[in-house]
Amino acid sequence: MALVLIEIAPQNNNYMRKQEILVCFTLPYNIVLIFRYIRLYGLKFSKEDHVNFIHLLYELTVIPDLEMSLVSKFAQQLSGLLKKKKLLFRDDLTLQWKPLYKLLESVLYSQYEQHGLQLFPGNIESVLKNLVRDCRTYFPAESTQEMLDEWRPLLCPFDVTVIKALQYLDLFLPTNLMEHEMDKGFRLWFKELMDMWDSFQNNPSWEKCLINLMSRLANSNIGYIDWSPYIPKVFTRLLRSFDLPVGTQNVQVSRNHNRVEIEPCVIWIVSSMGGEGNKVQDHIDMLFKTLQNFYHPSNLGKWNIKLSGLLMTFPKVFIRRINRERYRKPTWMKEIPASHKLSDAAITKFVESMKSTVFTCMFSKYGSQDSAVALRHLSTLRPELIVPTLLEFMYPAMETLIEPHRLIACMNCVVSVVRAMLSAGKWYPEGRSHLIPLLSLSLPGIDPNDFKKCLVTFQMISTFVSLVPIVDCSDAVHSRTDLTEEERELCSATAQFEDFVLQFVDRIFALIENSAQEHVHGNQDKLNPEQMIVEKALASTFTSVLQQSSTPIFMSALRRLHNFITGSVYESRVGGRYAGNLIRAAQQVNPKETLKMFMDNICDSLLVQLKSHEEVLQAERLDDGFLWNLLMFSQLLRCNGSYLLPYKTKIVDVFTYILRLQCVQGYEIAGKSLMYLLRGLTLVFPVNYASVSGSLDRPVTEYLAIREWAKPGDIDNLGLEWHEPCQEETDFVQELLEKFLVPELNTLKQISAENAIPREDLLRRLNIIMECLNGAGGVLPMWQGDHISMIESQVPLKRFGCAKSCGSNREVTVSGGQNVRVVVIEAIRKLLRYMLSCAEDDTKSFHRLLRIYESVLFFHGIPEGEFDARWKSFHAVKKALEDKLRGGKNHLRAILVDRVLLQHQMRCLQKTDRSFTARHQELLQDLYTLSISRYSEVRKKAQSVLFQHFHNYPYSYRTLVDPLVSKVLSPDTPEHEFQGALYVVLGNNKRNIATKRSWEIISKVWPAITQAQHSEKPSILNLIDQIVSKTVKNAETTEIKILVRQHFISSRGSLAAAGKLFESQHPPPSQGTCSSIELQAAIQHESSTNDNCQKMYVDLVTKLTGLVTGGNLRWKFCQIGMEFMTLLIRHDTPLPTCAVELFVQKCVDDSIYLRKISTSALLGIQKQHKRPHKKIKIDPTKQGVDTGVTAPGHTLSPGDRPDNRWHKYNSQNLPDTQDKWEKLVVIEKTHWGYYTWPKEMETYAPHSEQPKLNRSTDELTEGEKVVYNAFSNKEYVQKLVDFLALEENKNKDKFSQKKMTLFKVYFIGTFSLSSSYILRCIMPSATKSTFHWYIFSKFKLHFKMYNAFSNKEYVQKLVDFLALEENKNKDKFSQKKMTLFKGLFRNYGDCLLENFKAHVERLVSDTSHDKHDSSQRCAMEILAGILRGSKHWPYQQTKALWDWAIPLMRTAVNNLTVSTVSDWSTFFTNVSESRDPRKIYWLYEMLMDNPLNGEGGSFGDAGRLLMIQNALLQQEWRVGDLHRRLYTYLSPHFSYTYKNVRDRLGSLLSDVFILDYKMFPWSMTTSPARKEFIDHVLPQLHKLKDLIIEEAQNQNGGSVESSMTTDKLETSVGKMDIDNQSEESEERKELIRLCKTVMKCLTSCISRTFNSAPPEIIKLLPVMCTLESESKDEELNTDCTVALASLSQALIQPEVIPDILHTVKTVTGLQSWHARSAILGYIQVMVFCNFFTLQDPKHKENIKETVMHLICDDKLEVREMASITLSGLLQCGYLEMDQDLLDHFERLSSTKISKRMKSENLPVEKLLQRHAGVLGLSAYVQAYPYDVPEFMPQILMDLSNHVNDPQPIQIDSTRRTYV
Repeated sequence: MALVLIEIAPQNNNYMRKQEILVCFTLPYNIVLIFRYIRLYGLKFSKEDHVNFIHLLYELTVIPDLEMSLVSKFAQQLSGLLKKKKLLFRDDLTLQWKPLYKLLESVLYSQYEQHGLQLFPGNIESVLKNLVRDCRTYFPAESTQEMLDEWRPLLCPFDVTVIKALQYLDLFLPTNLMEHEMDKGFRLWFKELMDMWDSFQNNPSWEKCLINLMSRLANSNIGYIDWSPYIPKVFTRLLRSFDLPVGTQNVQVSRNHNRVEIEPCVIWIVSSMGGEGNKVQDHIDMLFKTLQNFYHPSNLGKWNIKLSGLLMTFPKVFIRRINRERYRKPTWMKEIPASHKLSDAAITKFVESMKSTVFTCMFSKYGSQDSAVALRHLSTLRPELIVPTLLEFMYPAMETLIEPHRLIACMNCVVSVVRAMLSAGKWYPEGRSHLIPLLSLSLPGIDPNDFKKCLVTFQMISTFVSLVPIVDCSDAVHSRTDLTEEERELCSATAQFEDFVLQFVDRIFALIENSAQEHVHGNQDKLNPEQMIVEKALASTFTSVLQQSSTPIFMSALRRLHNFITGSVYESRVGGRYAGNLIRAAQQVNPKETLKMFMDNICDSLLVQLKSHEEVLQAERLDDGFLWNLLMFSQLLRCNGSYLLPYKTKIVDVFTYILRLQCVQGYEIAGKSLMYLLRGLTLVFPVNYASVSGSLDRPVTEYLAIREWAKPGDIDNLGLEWHEPCQEETDFVQELLEKFLVPELNTLKQISAENAIPREDLLRRLNIIMECLNGAGGVLPMWQGDHISMIESQVPLKRFGCAKSCGSNREVTVSGGQNVRVVVIEAIRKLLRYMLSCAEDDTKSFHRLLRIYESVLFFHGIPEGEFDARWKSFHAVKKALEDKLRGGKNHLRAILVDRVLLQHQMRCLQKTDRSFTARHQELLQDLYTLSISRYSEVRKKAQSVLFQHFHNYPYSYRTLVDPLVSKVLSPDTPEHEFQGALYVVLGNNKRNIATKRSWEIISKVWPAITQAQHSEKPSILNLIDQIVSKTVKNAETTEIKILVRQHFISSRGSLAAAGKLFESQHPPPSQGTCSSIELQAAIQHESSTNDNCQKMYVDLVTKLTGLVTGGNLRWKFCQIGMEFMTLLIRHDTPLPTCAVELFVQKCVDDSIYLRKISTSALLGIQKQHKRPHKKIKIDPTKQGVDTGVTAPGHTLSPGDRPDNRWHKYNSQNLPDTQDKWEKLVVIEKTHWGYYTWPKEMETYAPHSEQPKLNRSTDELTEGEKVVYNAFSNKEYVQKLVDFLALEENKNKDKFSQKKMTLFKVYFIGTFSLSSSYILRCIMPSATKSTFHWYIFSKFKLHFKMYNAFSNKEYVQKLVDFLALEENKNKDKFSQKKMTLFKGLFRNYGDCLLENFKAHVERLVSDTSHDKHDSSQRCAMEILAGILRGSKHWPYQQTKALWDWAIPLMRTAVNNLTVSTVSDWSTFFTNVSESRDPRKIYWLYEMLMDNPLNGEGGSFGDAGRLLMIQNALLQQEWRVGDLHRRLYTYLSPHFSYTYKNVRDRLGSLLSDVFILDYKMFPWSMTTSPARKEFIDHVLPQLHKLKDLIIEEAQNQNGGSVESSMTTDKLETSVGKMDIDNQSEESEERKELIRLCKTVMKCLTSCISRTFNSAPPEIIKLLPVMCTLESESKDEELNTDCTVALASLSQALIQPEVIPDILHTVKTVTGLQSWHARSAILGYIQVMVFCNFFTLQDPKHKENIKETVMHLICDDKLEVREMASITLSGLLQCGYLEMDQDLLDHFERLSSTKISKRMKSENLPVEKLLQRHAGVLGLSAYVQAYPYDVPEFMPQILMDLSNHVNDPQPIQIDSTRRTYV
C-alpha cells in the first residue's frame, strides 16, 4: 500500500508543480490511479492525505472553463472520496459552495449549449448533482444565509425561475449541521419554505424539490423539529398523489400528482415519528386502512406501481431508522434524542399497521415481489407477527396443485423471511421447527414441466440450506442436558435431514432424466435460455446442499450420485451437462472423497475404451457413453489441485489420448478438461463456503449445529482456508505445458505452404494452446520491454501493479526459462502470416487464433467477463439476504467469503502494469490486419479483441489512426478492408475514435470520413451513417485553450492543494519540488500547445469547408461535412470566415437538410457575434416614489409592494417619449422583485453606453460583412423568405423560435469594443500573438457575414426557402428560425430592416387557401426575430419599428384562420417573453384595443383573446394594470353568445386570477381578485338556480317534490328530467351562458391556481349541485359536472373546512333532490382527497350527520346515493363501524309495516325509515367487498328478512344479500 501511495502522490504533486498543459491527458490518468487504489485497497491512507486528496480534486473540478469531460472525471473521483462521511468530521474539512454553484449553473443553464456552441458529456448533470450532494455536508455554517441571499430573489411562483431556485435550495442547503449551528442553518428558512409549500395547493412541478428538501431535513434532524402541525398535510398530499378513483361519478377529473415521489415522502413521515404525543403512527394506520382495498388482486389500474412502491418503501425506511437508533456505531453526526427514539411498542404497532395490507397485495398480479421485499423487512422487525400468518398461507398452497400462482407467490415470500424465521430467537422460537417440513414439502416443486415453479423451488431450497448446517443432531437429546424443550424437538427433527437430502438428490436425478435432449431442433451446441437458467439453479442448489451437509450425509448423497453416474448414460448436450454439474458440486465440497470414489473408475473406463478401440481417436462422432465419461472426467478436475496430485499419472495418460481426439466435441471437452486442471493447480481461492468455519463432524457434546442456524459470519474470524499452489503443483503445471503445449507450438512453427496440415487438425492444436493459456494464465508472467509512450507527457504515465497482493507469486516458464506468452506469440504470429497468405478462408482457425491473442494479452487467471457476472450476482444475493436491521457486516459467512474472493480476483485483474511495448504494438497491428479481413466472422472477432486492446492499453488506438485514415481515404482500398476500417472507427460503445477529445485525431478522422465515398453499397453507407450519428450524439467540446496556471498559482487553487499533499510524510514523497526553470518551461509549453491546438482547429475547419465547396463530394457526404462543421462552432473561438460564408450560402441551398443545418449553424455564429452589453448596479428600493414593504415586521413580503411598483406596467406612465425612454430603468426578467430584491441588482446601462448600432461597412468585421452582404441582397432575401415560408408538415407546422432568433441577433448591434476591453473580458490570459489572431479572425468573420446579409438577392433567396412548407399539415412555429433572425437584428441593428419589410408584408397579407399558413408562419418567425432582436435599439428606431409592425399584427389578428391561430399565439408568447412590458407597450395597447370587436366573427374574437392571454401570461405579476383593464372590459361580455368565446373567456379569466395568490398571509396583490368576480356573478347564478327550481316546481304541479307514494318511490327519473319544449326566455339564456363561462373559469382555476379551493369558490357549490342535472342544456350539465368533480378533488385548507361544511348543510336543505344527490357525491370524493385534513371529530360528526340525514331523505335516489356515500366513508375508515351506528340501522330496518297492505296505502314515513335501515345495513356490506368480518353474517341474515318487503326495499335487500 505504501508503495502505491508513493507512486500516486508524487505524480500528482510533480505534475501540478510543472503545470504542463497536457492536463487533459495525464492528470485524469493519474486521478484514475487513485480510484483504482481505493477500489483495490480501500481508504488505506491517513486522514491528512484523505483531506488533501479531496482538496486537490475539488480545486481541479472547479477550475474555470475547464473541459467538461475532465470535470466529469474529477467530480466522480471526488464523490468517491466523500462517500464515507463518518470518517471526516465537519471540522476536518470545509468546502466552499459558490464554485460548485457556478460550475453547475454553467452546465444546467448554459447559454451556449442550446446553440451547439458547447457540447457536454451525457452524464455531466447527474455527476455534478451527486457531487454537490456529497459536498454539502462540509459547507460552512454561514453558507446557508449566503444561499438564501442568492436564490430568494428567484422565488417567483409564476415564473420558471422558481424551479431553478428550489432545485438549487434542495441540492445545496446543508441540513446536517450540529446543534449549535442550527440557528445558522435550517432555522433561517424552515418556516418560510414550509409556508411556501403549504401555499402551493395544486401540486406544481417544483413541489417535489420542497418535499425532497424537507425529507432530508427531517431525516437529518430527528427529534429537533416539531412536525406535528404539518403531518396531516403530508399524508393528505401523499394520498392524493396516487390519483385513485373514488366515488360513482361518471366524470373523473385526472389530477397530475405523479410528480410527488414516494420515497422522500416516506422518509419525511418516518423521520417525524417518535416523541411524546406523536400521532404519526395513527396516520400510518389510517393511510393503509384507506388504501387496503386498492391493493387487492382484483384491483388493477395505473395506481398499482406507485402503491407497490409505497409498500416496499415504508418498511425499508423504517428499518433503516431502527438500525440508526439501535445498531449503528456512533459517529460525529447528531444522535437521535432518547425522547424521540422508537420503542418496541412503536415497532410492533408499525408492523401491525402494514401487515394486513402486505398480505392482501401478496397475490396480486404485480405485487408478489414487492410484498416479498416488504415482508422481509417486517419479519426482521417482528417475526412473531409476520411469519405465522405467512405460514398459514404457505402450507395449504404447497399441498395443492391447482394454484401455481399462489404457490409461487408464497414461496417467494417465505424465501424473503427465512432468515428472520430461523434467527428470531425469543421473538419466535418455534420458527425453526418449520424448516424441515417446508423443505420436504418443497421437493415436488422440482418439476421439469413447470419452469417457473422449478426455479422458485431451487431458490427456496438453496436459501434455506445456506442458512442451516445439515447435521443430524438427534443424538444430542440423549447426550446433552442443556437443551431447552424447543431445542430437544428440533434436534429430534434433524434426523430427517438425511432423508431430505436423499429425496432431493433423487428429484434432481429425475429432473436430469426428463431434461435429456433426445430430439433437437436448431443449434445443438447451445442450451436454450430456460435450460441455461435451470443448469445454473441446479448447480447452485446442489452445491449449497452438499456444502452444508455433514460428512455422513454427504457420503450418503455421494454414494447415491455414484450409483447414478456409473449406472446411467444420457446425451451430453443437456443431461450430461446437468450431471457434470453434480460431480463438480461434490468435487468442490469434498474433493478427496469424490476423487476417491470417481477418478479411478472414470479414468480406467476412458483408458480401456481408448486403448482397446483405437478408432475412437479418429472417429468424427463419439458414442454417448464415452462422452458421458469424458464430461464427468472434465468436471472431476475442477477442484483443489493438491488433491489431484496422487492421480497425476492417470490424468496425464488420459490427456495423452483425449487431446488427440478428432471429434470436435471430444477435443473441445478435452481442452476444457485441461483448462480446469491447470486452473485448479494455479489459482488461489477459498476452499470452504459453509455457513460455519469449523468442521460439521464434531461431536454433539462439543458442537450443536442447531445453534448455528442463520448465524452471521464473524468477519474478524472467518476461518478462511485457501488453496495456494505449492511447488509440486507448479511443477505439475510445468510438466503439463512441456508435454502438451510446447509440442503444439513446435508443430505450428513448422507449418508452411509446403508443409500444411489439415484444417481440423490445426483447429484442434489451436484449441489445446488456447486452453493451456486460459488455464495457466495466472502463473504466466507478461513479457518485459521498453515502454512506448503514446502521448506527449512531462510526467511518466505509470500504472501500478498489485501482483504482490495476489497471493502466490509462482511463475511458470517453458523451454529453459522462456516466457510462455512470448513463445506462444512467436509461433502464432508465424502461423498468422501463413494463414493470411495460404488459408485466408479458414475462419474457424482464425477465430481460435484470435482467442489465443485475447488470452495472451488480457488473461491473467480471471476472465473479466466472468468476474463482472459474479460481482453482479454477489450483490443481488447480498441484497436479498442481508440483515437491514442490524446492518454492518452481519452477512452470512458464505457471502463474506465470496466477497473476499471477489476482492482477490479484482486484484488479480489489475496485477500487471499494462505497459505498452514494441511487442504489444506488433500484436495490435496483427489485430488490425484481421479487423479488415475479407471474412466478416474474422473481422467481428478481431475487432472485438482490438477494442479490448484499446480499453486495456490507453491511447494505443493512436498507432492505428494513420493506417485507418489511409484505408478510408484511398479509393483503391478493397471493399472488405474499407468496411473493416469503418467498423474500427465506429467502435463498440458510445465513444469511438471519431469522438476522441484530441485535435490531432479528429483533424485526421473527420475529413477522412467526409471523403469516404468510394462505395455505394447500402451496408457501407449505413455504416457511415452510424459513425456520423454516433459522433454527433456523443461529441464533446474539446478545449483549444487550456488556461489553468492562474488557478493553479492562486492561494486556494490546485497548486496549493497539491502542495499540502506533497508536504505529507505518510508515506514520504519520492521526488522533490520542481525548479523555477521547470515551472517557466511548463508555462511556455502550455502556450505553445494552445497555439498548436488553435492551428489544428483552423486547419480542420478550413479543410472541411474546402471539401464541401470543392464540388467533388456527393450530396450525402456534403451533408456529413456540414454536420461535422456544426460540431466545430464554439463559444470561445470565432469560426473561420470561410465556414461562415459556407453556412450563409447553404441557407439558400436547394437541399432542405442543408438549409436546416446551416440555419442551426448560423444561430451559433450569431451567438458568437453577440457583443456584451454593459450593465450597471442599481438600488431597486430607491427607484420608485415609495419604498419599504407593505407588512412591517416581516423581512420578506412576496407580491406587490411599494418598492417593486416602479417597474410594473402602468398605463398612465408609459415611456412614450425620448426622455422617458432614456430614463427608464429596464428590468427584463419578470421574476425580479416579486419575492425580494437581490443584494446586488444589475440592469442594462443607458443606450449611450452600449455598443454602437448601424455601423458603416468599414466598422464591420469580415465575418459580419459576410452576413451583411447576403442580407442586403434582395434576391437572397427573397429566396430565403420563400424557403422559410415553405410548409414542412401540412397543418402541423408551428412558429419557429430558431428563425426568429436569427433575425433578432442580426438587428441588435455590431462589435465596437476596444481591444483592451475584449482582452479583459474574453482572453484574460492569451498571449499577444493569440490575441491578435483572435481580433483579426473576429473582424474577418463579421465582415463576411455582414456582406452576406446585406445582399438583397441573398436575403430574397433565403426568405423564399424559409417560407417553403416542409411537412404538409405538420409544420409548427420554429424557435430555431426565430432565433436565427433574432441574432441578425441583435447584431446589425435596423440597417437591413428594409430588405425584409416587403417580404414580411407580403407574407402577412397572403390569404391564399393552400399556402397562407406557411407564408404567415414565416412572417411570424421573421417578425418575432426582429422584435426580439430590437431589445437594445434606441427609442427612435424602436418606435419606427413598432409603427411599422403594429398595423401588420393588427391585420394578422383580425384575419386569423384555424391553421394560423396557434402559430400567432406562439408568436405573441415569444415576443413578450422575458421583456420589460414597458418597452413593448405598443404591443399590449394594440392587443387591448377592443378585442371583442366582432371582426372575423366569434372565431376572430376568441383568437384575439388567445393572443392577449399568451402575451399577458409571459409578464405574470408585472401587468396587474392590464389585468384590471382587461377584467373591466370583459365584465359585460361574460354571457357572450358563442361557446368558443365563452371557453376562451373562462380560460383567460383563470389566468388573470392566478395572480390572486398570497404566498404568506401578509402578502399583497393588486391584480383582480377572484372574490370580486364571484361576488359579481353570484346573484345572477342564484337567480338562475331559483329559476331552474321554479321550472321544476311548475312541471311537478306546484311543488318540487310531491308527496311520496310507493309508485313514485319506484320511479328513478323525476318529472324534472322531462324536456320542456317551450321556448326559453332571453333572460334564462343569458344566465345560462353566464353560468357556462363561470364554470369554465372555475374548472380552470381549480386545476391551475395555487390556492385551488378558497372560500369564495365554495359559495358556488349550491349552484353547481343544482345545475349539474340540468337536462335541457347538455353543455351546462357537462360544465357543472366537470366543475363539481374538480372542486371535489381540490386540496382544502383547514381554515376553509367550516365554510365548506356549512355550505354542504345548506345544499342538503335545497328543494332540488338532484342537488342533494350531487352533494353526497361531492362529500365522498372531498373526504377521500382531504382525508387527513378532515380528521377533526367535529368535522367527522358534521359529515356523519349530513349523510345520516340524507339516508332518510324522501327521495329514493338521494337515499341510495347516501348509502353509497356511507359505504365509501366506512370502507376508507373515515367513519368507524361502531355498534351504535349498526344498532341504529337495525332499529330503522325493524320499523313495522304491514306486508298485507297495498303499497300505495303504506305510510310513507315508516316505509322511508325501514328503507333507510336496509340501505344502512347494505352500506356495511358494500364497505367490505373482499372479505367477511365477524359481524357480516348477522347483517346478511338481517337483510334476508327483507326480501319480501315492498318495493324498493325488496330490490335493495335482495341485491345486497345475494349479489
